[in-house]
Amino acid sequence: MNTRLKTILLAGLLAALTACAGATRPEPARLLLSYDGPVPAAAVSGRTLVVRAVSMPDYLDRRDIVYRNGAVVSQFADAMWAERPGKSITRYLAQALAAQRSDYTVQALTTASGVAPDAALSIVIDRFESDGGAALQLRAGWTLTAPGKTLAAGRLQADVPLPAATAAGTVAAMQKALSIAAADLAASLPKATATTEKSP
Repeated sequence: MNTRLKTILLAGLLAALTACAGATRPEPARLLLSYDGPVPAAAVSGRTLVVRAVSMPDYLDRRDIVYRNGAVVSQFADAMWAERPGKSITRYLAQALAAQRSDYTVQALTTASGVAPDAALSIVIDRFESDGGAALQLRAGWTLTAPGKTLAAGRLQADVPLPAATAAGTVAAMQKALSIAAADLAASLPKATATTEKSP
């Protein structure tokens, strides 16, 4: 068998093996941070609160589900986000606040009517990942503003056990951390009637 024929046969064999490997590799699971708490209560006030798009580091706000150990960021191969986490987290917090603060009509991103809201909530996430050990950490800052003034500001912190370093375990821990943060945020926001004046 000459060298050229051997090369052709070897290339064909490698192509076949590659095709087989690609055919058997499972599609990554698509996971989502979804709010599954109480149904939002009917607002008792016409005052609107908009949760602006959550800001977070670029390495976290991507379709890959990542984890960090020191300066090294890695991704889980068997799962990915169904949508960018920033969108899911914004919607989650808006729904959770709507369920816990009936003095506001809470909406995500903008008001349904397009009219400027009475108050806007901005959240900046600094950290939302494993601490490199057995816990997942959420660290964020928030600011509540009304037209022309700042009404309140504060910090959010949640540490949740992370028993398994898997994509599903990480997402479950993130969801628990968001639940803790949303409850703390709901308790920290000032009353709508005491901080905003309804536009005529």
